[in-house]
Amino acid sequence: MKSIFPIEIETKIMELYWMDIFKNNIIVFLEKISSKIETIIDFCDLYFLPSREEYERYDHIFIDFLVASNEILRNINTNNGLKKYFKNRYKEYKFILIEEPYLSNDTKILKKLHYISLFIISRSGQMRYYTYERFAKLSNTFKNIEI
Repeated sequence: MKSIFPIEIETKIMELYWMDIFKNNIIVFLEKISSKIETIIDFCDLYFLPSREEYERYDHIFIDFLVASNEILRNINTNNGLKKYFKNRYKEYKFILIEEPYLSNDTKILKKLHYISLFIISRSGQMRYYTYERFAKLSNTFKNIEI
């Protein structure tokens, strides 16, 4: 089938078409996941880390968000392209990749909290031990409950 446009215009139209496909399929997808990670960071900084003294009061609320966040981070870890992209974008995710083999053998923290615990431990700075202990206590509290 012969085109009614000159080849230069047709090439430009196809280039714009494929740029739009790429934007909708790739860039928007990456921005959605980045938005979810930013939400995890905000939750961590505003609610999880500062409330260490009174955490038992809010743990039943936090656990659902932590499990959902862990699932997001686990899905990123199973996709090599996403893993490389977010490793370079977030230092916390790079920490997950480095420390994940060590935590996989740890029985104190539930499997449903492994990735999010590493993420938040990396954000907690000098309070890493307390954050680890908090996740161990959370895991012990919710180990018999189906999350």
